[in-house]
Amino acid sequence: MVKVRHTRLLRNTFILAVIALVIGAGWQWLAGHPTTSNAVEAQGILPDDVFLQAWKKTIPGYHSSSLSPEADYAAVISGDKPTVTLYRLGATVTPSWGEKVDGATRVAVSTNARNVLVYTTWNPVKRTLTILKGSDGSILSQKTLDGAIWDVSISTDGCFASVVTGNHSLYMVTLGNQPEFNRWDLDGIGNTVAFTRNSEGVIAGTWDESGVSCYTRAGDTQWQYPVRDEDRRNLMNRLFEAHVADNGEYVLGMSYANIRQGDGTLYLWRNDGSGVPLWTRELGDDTFYPKAQITADGKFIAVSYLRLITRKNTSIQERRIMVLDDENNILWDKGGLLLAPELISLAPDGHRVTVSNGQNTLYHLSGNGHITPATWTAPGMIRDTQASADGNFLLVYSGDGTLTLLKLTRGTAS
Repeated sequence: MVKVRHTRLLRNTFILAVIALVIGAGWQWLAGHPTTSNAVEAQGILPDDVFLQAWKKTIPGYHSSSLSPEADYAAVISGDKPTVTLYRLGATVTPSWGEKVDGATRVAVSTNARNVLVYTTWNPVKRTLTILKGSDGSILSQKTLDGAIWDVSISTDGCFASVVTGNHSLYMVTLGNQPEFNRWDLDGIGNTVAFTRNSEGVIAGTWDESGVSCYTRAGDTQWQYPVRDEDRRNLMNRLFEAHVADNGEYVLGMSYANIRQGDGTLYLWRNDGSGVPLWTRELGDDTFYPKAQITADGKFIAVSYLRLITRKNTSIQERRIMVLDDENNILWDKGGLLLAPELISLAPDGHRVTVSNGQNTLYHLSGNGHITPATWTAPGMIRDTQASADGNFLLVYSGDGTLTLLKLTRGTAS
């Protein structure tokens, strides 16, 4: 009996300590934070960012969506027989056209919506990349690739697309009225792919022979991490992602275990370097499901993740978010059980981090990690978000069937 009581006492003490930690974290988030944008303005600082609703539309049978780089077009896949619809985003939202594409689950839109790329992810049976003409939805190309499609990226100028597959392949596509495909071998299964600045090359994060590889647009290897084949094979149970800063100078990498995306690690490279990271940061083996973004100038990095707090047979999950500078210094680190931030978008200059509460609300954190007054609440549970290339627009789908375009902008001091 004494032992049972002692065990219960330890468990209750642990739970009370966690609750105290959460409450303390809550006060830490709010401490010293001005409650109005007027207070910020009075200190000579620009007003806090706000959410402005640009438009909303009900989308029955929603599957996925994508914004053009300028956020002036959105492509949406919906319906039991998947239909791709291109919308011109303005004061009113009207569909430009709709086209049925068998089995489509994902879509990408080029600059000025010159092309719309439609595909199915992670399906070794449905391996076709369909390229539609943006002006009228006509099919320009339907190419069956050599393996399941894992990721697709379009260059900022809209002239090229790249695709990575589960068959260790990377395709470079020259877009136009008659798209041209070139393929080369990829070390590992392609997990992510992104273009470098001015479409000069592509960077792929891989699995199996895991790592990050940087190629020219002609397929020549510029650098790889790890450099040795043996080292990449030793990382075969980890998946790598690679994200390129808009200025093209820096590459943010992230790796995690295949199971629950655990034990995450961040990396920062120079795009023109040799593949040796400027630095690495381990998030810890008690962390899972990380999300990371890098600012346009490569100066700031935001990462959110789930942390498991375990004491004997009791486990509690908390979600945290951390912002680093380009020298691997932690600028701020926030989170907890009641304040559960999940990274959604990062402002180009790092002054704003947009997060969700994991349910139906979005809010902003300032450059020093304070919660700002502005929030936006969706009419249903948030199911999907797509950020524009500059991080200033968000396309949000909620569980009530509503698709909403939000503009993230500075508020007006009154």
